[in-house]
This record gives sequence, C-alpha cells and structure tokens, in this order.
Amino acid sequence: MVTTQTRLTYQADYLELPILIMGKFTIGKVKLLAGLGPYIGFALAGSSQHNISSNALDINTEIRRKTQTSFTRIINWEEFDEFDENGFPLQDALSDESWYLKRLDAGLTLSTGLQVGAFQMGILWTKGIRNISGYQKFKEQFNFPSFLRYSDNPKITNSAFSLSLAYIFGLNDYE
Repeated sequence: MVTTQTRLTYQADYLELPILIMGKFTIGKVKLLAGLGPYIGFALAGSSQHNISSNALDINTEIRRKTQTSFTRIINWEEFDEFDENGFPLQDALSDESWYLKRLDAGLTLSTGLQVGAFQMGILWTKGIRNISGYQKFKEQFNFPSFLRYSDNPKITNSAFSLSLAYIFGLNDYE
C-alpha cells in the first residue's frame, strides 16, 4: 500500500491595474477613503514549489518506507501557447508549469485608507474571479486517462493584500 501527498505552491508576480470608484469622508483634518472596483492583471514572472512525500508499506515484509522530495521551478509564461505543426506542445513547454497557469487575470479590488494633508495610507485587498488554471487545455490536448487527471475542473484564483503610502503633489491647501 502506498500513500502519496503532494503540495504545489505557485508564486506569480503580476502587473495589476485597478479601476476603483473612490469615496472620501471628512472627519476634521482626516479624510477616510473607501474604494471598490475591478482589476486586470498580467503575469510577469513566477515560480512553483513542489513538495511530494510518500509512505509505502510492503505487505510481504511489513517494512514501511518513507520518501520526500522538494524542488522549485521557474514558470516560463511565453511557452504557454507554443505548439508544433501537429498541434502538440513543444518539448520545452512539456516540462514547464506554464501549462498549468494562464497569464491574464481579472478580479475585484476593495480599498480603504486615510488621508492627512497631502499624505495617504491605504490597504487594498484583491480577489481574482477568473480561473487561471490552464489544466483543461492541457488535458484536452493529451486526452489523459481519468486516473492520471488531477481533477476534471481544477480552479485556481489569485488573491493579494497590499499596503500603500502616497504623497499627493500639487494639492491646493491639502484639499
């Protein structure tokens, strides 16, 4: 009997453009800021960390063997859609995790913060609503048997938490 556990963690660096509707509420010299809106993101770089452990029990000898392996790979986003003349992925792309992630992302942003004079401090939270898993395309290309599939419909979304500091130049009397 063999049990295997796999943990896969992706870290992707995105350039995000939020489009927020902002509101200001003044309390004395402090302005409370709140915003909500969509964002669009484009992956620039990334890596994946794989941790695989297995526990095997030989039924005849009752000897238990444990193995563990870890490795990190860089995601090469450019190879995601490269195919040869027969429609199969290029050999370099086969060994790369770019097959499992889509470069374009979209979601919602929630923002809150304070403005005192020309200084602003803020907190932003983003939640992706687009499934960035490229596994469906990969599965269809190779028609894997069901026992080799991770899932029929894996869902991968991004989320981020950000802090911001800003100075507003040219603000008349710190409006």
